Amino acid sequence: MIVRMWHGMTRASDGPEYLRFLERRAIPDYRSVPGNLSVQILQRVEGDRAHFLTVTW
Repeated sequence: MIVRMWHGMTRASDGPEYLRFLERRAIPDYRSVPGNLSVQILQRVEGDRAHFLTVTW
């Protein structure tokens, strides 16, 4: 099995907008890949930065 991870970072104030983008655009794209088993988005806010980790299986 192949696991891929992508890291994105935004200002914390832009985090909700970036999450909406991931839900609308990125997740459907990842799910359309033949053999894709799962897509997970992890979010962490540190100070004025929001970190996003996208994991695909």
